[in-house]
Amino acid sequence: MAITPTPSVYKADDVLTCGSGDGFQPSYEWTGNAGGASVDETVNTFTLPEGDFDVTCTVTATGPDEEECTDSDVASGTAYRKYRNQ
Repeated sequence: MAITPTPSVYKADDVLTCGSGDGFQPSYEWTGNAGGASVDETVNTFTLPEGDFDVTCTVTATGPDEEECTDSDVASGTAYRKYRNQ
């Protein structure tokens, strides 16, 4: 399970994707803070607002034997405006 992409510089409006890669139909939950606001989303993508962010994506999936499995990953940094005034 991983959050992608992982660029060296994040930009506002970059879309982070939380993927499990295991073929199951998992549920997703993004939590944390981004751009000065709390994050609580239940989709596999998260669009970064401008500013500092520290978010966790948690994936929960049920395997073929009905066993529930949970994994998470963290992304943090600063998302800069795409265009800066000069």
